Amino acid sequence: MKTFLILEAIVIYQVFIIGFLIMSATEIINTIKKHKRENAKKNFDSLDKF
Repeated sequence: MKTFLILEAIVIYQVFIIGFLIMSATEIINTIKKHKRENAKKNFDSLDKF
């Protein structure tokens, strides 16, 4: 029974670690996309069309 509880604790810990990594990666990707959008808006010149 004790071994089962230890294994269960390890699995739960790993799930939290994986969730944290996925959350961090999502935040980093969203920040990069936002930065690219802001640069595109800054570099956009409406007179380039003519």
